Amino acid sequence: MSILLMSKAFNAKRLTSTQKLLLLALADHANDEGNHVYPGQSRLMLKTSMSRTTVRDTLKALYDIDILQVVREATPSSSTEYRINTVKLDELVNLTDDDDPSLPTPPSSQNPPQQAQGEGRQPTQGHLPQEGRQPTLGRQTTQGEGRHATQGGSPNDPGRVASRPRIFN
Repeated sequence: MSILLMSKAFNAKRLTSTQKLLLLALADHANDEGNHVYPGQSRLMLKTSMSRTTVRDTLKALYDIDILQVVREATPSSSTEYRINTVKLDELVNLTDDDDPSLPTPPSSQNPPQQAQGEGRQPTQGHLPQEGRQPTLGRQTTQGEGRHATQGGSPNDPGRVASRPRIFN
């Protein structure tokens, strides 16, 4: 287990979260030089909670960007042996925003920009508040509903609003 490589994996830029997690799992099997990495796909699936397809695709992505190198292909009695390219990993750790754009950039996990109010989609008639009334959130109780809409309480102390039913005891 290489704490050094795990630390570098955490600080690597331009990797997706999936690539980072798998790289961390691989670094857990490596020495400080990035050698002797031979966990099987089943072990990686167990460590990362990823599906076999996701592990396979992410291994290929790390290979394609030269972070991961294949030392020896798998045989029926052994798994593939990998090497973590520490030089390339150091490059990703030391990147700044203005550095080489040819290095991989993960897809944006940010939400698309919000439209300004009043632009874009118009609300339908069912969503418009009635004239002179404020829009309300949630279920409104009326006098007489009492304990049906709330748990405990009285008309002077309505208690808390009923929540979803408990599934587990």
